[in-house]
Order: sequence, then structure tokens, then C-alpha cells
Amino acid sequence: FGLKKPRQMVHDNYFIYVGRFSEEKNLITLLDSFHKACEQSNTSKWGLLLVGSGPQEQELKKYIEKNNIENVVFPGFINKNDLINYYNHSNIFVLPSIREPWGLVANEAMMCGLPVIISRQCGCSLDLVNGNGYTFNPFNGYELTSILTNYMLSNEDITKQQENSLLLI
Repeated sequence: FGLKKPRQMVHDNYFIYVGRFSEEKNLITLLDSFHKACEQSNTSKWGLLLVGSGPQEQELKKYIEKNNIENVVFPGFINKNDLINYYNHSNIFVLPSIREPWGLVANEAMMCGLPVIISRQCGCSLDLVNGNGYTFNPFNGYELTSILTNYMLSNEDITKQQENSLLLI
């Protein structure tokens, strides 16, 4: 697409979450799992993009500071016309919700060719995850940490998962 990488994105690789910052989105678990995966993989080449806004935003920022979680970027609310730029400069989409009727952002991410990591509590998980990523139990942070760590250690061939996302969507 020839889009420029957003200036906040300074790392080589990114996991991306797009949506509202509220408790049912389970972002504390995502932050914990990302932090543990960074420690386990012993890498600082990965970042976590939290795109959006909502009532939990300040709590999330304080949590990150309190727990010394590095490499998390909050670009804020991004207009839908500019959102493609963030998807296209990210590697893997994550939707960690504990309640989600569908999760349309997963469709958007897949249209940009991203592998997906989707909570089994999201309505779309059964229909949209098939050889293009993973589902996980959102009440089991260890499971999400393990998936993130595998990606960070390059134990996953994401090229095939990217192709599968495009085929499935």
C-alpha cells in the first residue's frame, strides 16, 4: 500500500489490539501476557499497540508504569481511514475479550493479512480462526503468554497464516 509507518512505531514487530479500553476487553491480561512473553523470549524487538480509547485508559497506563511494562504504544483513537496504516505495520492482531458478540476488528485485521489471536469468548473465534492464528482461553493468561512467546521467538511461520487470513476473509 505504500503507507508510511506511524512515528510512534519504533520496533520491528508489533502485536496490535484495536478497540475500546474497558474491562470486558481483558487488556490487563494482554499486558501481563505481553510482559511475561518479552521476559521469556528475552527480546525487546516486539511492541504492543493498543489502538483506541475508553474508560480504562488511565488505569491501563498506570498499570504499565507500576509493573514496568515496556514497549507498549497508545496511539489513541485512530480514524477508520487511517487505521489501515496501523494494521499494515503490525504483525499479529490480538483480541483478548472475555465478552464479545463477534469482534468485527478481527475481520478488519484479516483483510490486512494479519494472523489473529482471538479469545474463545469472542463470537468470531470459531468462524475466523483456521490455520491463520490461535484461539485461547481469556481466563488463562499462561495460554496467551505461550502464544505470544512463540511468535516472539519466531517459532511460527506467519507467512502461511497471513495467506490463510486473506483466504478466509
